[in-house]
Amino acid sequence: LNENFENCVGPRDIIKVIESLGFEGSLENNKYKSNSNPEIANVNELDIWRKLLVISIIFGVPITVLHLFMYQNMNLMKFMKSSVTLPGNICHNGITTEQCIMLMLSLPIQVIVGYRYYRGAFISALSFSFGMDFLVVTGTTITLLYSITGLCFACKEGVPTNHVYLEASGMLLMFVTVGKFMEAYAKGKTSSAMTDLLSLQPRNALLVRNYNDKSAFNTSNYTVESEDNVIDEYNSNLVTTPLIELSKNPVDNYDEDIEEISVDLIQKGDVIKILPGSRIPTDGCIIYGNTYVDESMITGESTPVSRKKGDFLFGSTINQNNVIYLKVTSIGSDSALAQIVKLVEDAQLNKAPIQAYADYIAGLFTPLVLLLAIITFVVWCSLSLTHIVPRSWFQEEYGSPILFSLLFSISVVVISCPGALGLATPTAIMVGTSVGAHNGILIKGGPAFEMAHKITTVIFDKTGTLTSGSPSLTDINVFGEHVLEGFKELINENLEDVLLRLVSSAEACSEHPLAKAIVREAQLRKLRQLRVTENSFLNIPGFGITCELPQGTIFIGNRKFINNQDIEISPLVDKTMKGLEIKGRTAICVGLNKSVIGVLGVSDSVKPEARSTITALRRLGIDVWMITGDNQTTAEAIALELELPSNRVIADAMPIDKVNKVNELQSNGQFVSMVGDGVNDSPALAKSDLGIAIGAGTHV
Repeated sequence: LNENFENCVGPRDIIKVIESLGFEGSLENNKYKSNSNPEIANVNELDIWRKLLVISIIFGVPITVLHLFMYQNMNLMKFMKSSVTLPGNICHNGITTEQCIMLMLSLPIQVIVGYRYYRGAFISALSFSFGMDFLVVTGTTITLLYSITGLCFACKEGVPTNHVYLEASGMLLMFVTVGKFMEAYAKGKTSSAMTDLLSLQPRNALLVRNYNDKSAFNTSNYTVESEDNVIDEYNSNLVTTPLIELSKNPVDNYDEDIEEISVDLIQKGDVIKILPGSRIPTDGCIIYGNTYVDESMITGESTPVSRKKGDFLFGSTINQNNVIYLKVTSIGSDSALAQIVKLVEDAQLNKAPIQAYADYIAGLFTPLVLLLAIITFVVWCSLSLTHIVPRSWFQEEYGSPILFSLLFSISVVVISCPGALGLATPTAIMVGTSVGAHNGILIKGGPAFEMAHKITTVIFDKTGTLTSGSPSLTDINVFGEHVLEGFKELINENLEDVLLRLVSSAEACSEHPLAKAIVREAQLRKLRQLRVTENSFLNIPGFGITCELPQGTIFIGNRKFINNQDIEISPLVDKTMKGLEIKGRTAICVGLNKSVIGVLGVSDSVKPEARSTITALRRLGIDVWMITGDNQTTAEAIALELELPSNRVIADAMPIDKVNKVNELQSNGQFVSMVGDGVNDSPALAKSDLGIAIGAGTHV
């Protein structure tokens, strides 16, 4: 079945038929299901390495202590070097106390801890890929076998040998295991981007089954055809008509048949009821209602946007104000969230050419070491057998040129064994990430360290990255002073506070984020709100609000809204509003009765350190870009404030546009770092050579 063709058979229909036959049916877990947990593999991996680390420490630390400190105490050394006879008169005086202890401690590490490396080496060998595990296994196994062989000869001769290296295999496995655990721990501390993205999707949805029954539900009498009609109807009904009378709720006209279902059972063409404050289950178009939607996860812009009938909504965004009805247009892998997840997956799975080349070189290292070890063995064995090397050189090896040559061959393998890579690199990463965490910086593994110094281009998101991410009141311009002076009860306040008090009293009834910024500023100034006439508040989405105060009727909104109230906007007021807009701020005009009394400016202010950061990067010769989902005017205004050239600014960008820009720069030979703060930035963060997530974006 195709889940994205309307009116075709869907999973819900199939399950319904199965259940009607007396059986139970459910959907198989899929990669886009919200409750899937790809982090489980990382957790299990960490548990495995934790257990192996404990075992290696239990047996490996005594080996290390004895090896390092035995020669510091003469009595201890004499005891450890004394010959012993094993029970049953086995190996009479051919083995020392030290060698017995080392053998008992090394064998458990080689068998229990080494199993993990043997398994990894075997699997990699099947695909002709010889990595670090293979080299570790080869080095420790040959060392252990050589030592045991030497002990067998010593037992036969009854004379202990000094050429036993049991501590080498045990210590090497312990150190490499410490590194493996630290690497797994670092990965485990980093939350999965896939899990966090998928967790944004709600698990259930409210399905309206009888919405299409036109006899039961007809919205034609309640639907506002255009924004102008709202204004006209408002003018004809004055300000005493609340907004709810212009858009009656459909549930008042019929009994809804609503069922709560899993989002995995949603089919294209379904009608979903979405309550205020809940996440939108999947992509679709509004067929009834209007509201404000927080689309920050898609656009990156913190300010919720007005949405009405016919507008398209992205799944997993947040409905903020009113009940709306949504007709589903895409589900599953075709939804916006799934597309973002796919972009992130592709960016993480696709290796850069230089990384593939590095993996190729690493794959040749182990075979090359083994080849050198074989050549070393053959050369020394030939020299010994032809008596070019004096027999006295290998007399301690019981006169065996094979054991003598094998010692050199093992040395090549053990010395080449990348213990430094297995321990030093994870240690450096662990220390670096710890220092970063102490300073509020979470670093995801070693590649970030390695790539940072290569970066030639840095791309910044705007909202929440270069700006604070929340609107604030920045400008208060007073007009019509003679009107404001007439308020006797406000005579002790300056005119700015008088204007702000009037506006905040009206905006306190609104849920708009810009209104909240104004009210918040009034609260900071400790201004008391005025009484609003009951049922007089009217909100016209996309235009403005109006309500009755004791001082008169107040109108707050954009130019079109104020003009429709027959309030004249003077050239000075218009110039002030344009000046605010050029600076990237939202200009709000305030009218009282029939006069304009002020203009407010609300903006997402630039972070204090943003300008100096960009300046410092440019001085280092790094090319700096700003890509934002905001409009061109605002983007250019912010760029001007940051002293960023306009040709390094891209506005009205969607997540895929950011990824495309990263790809374009990388194809030109640039090493790109992406700095963002939201889920909308996650594909570009993953695709870039170095992704830097700040603020709200750190969870991806």
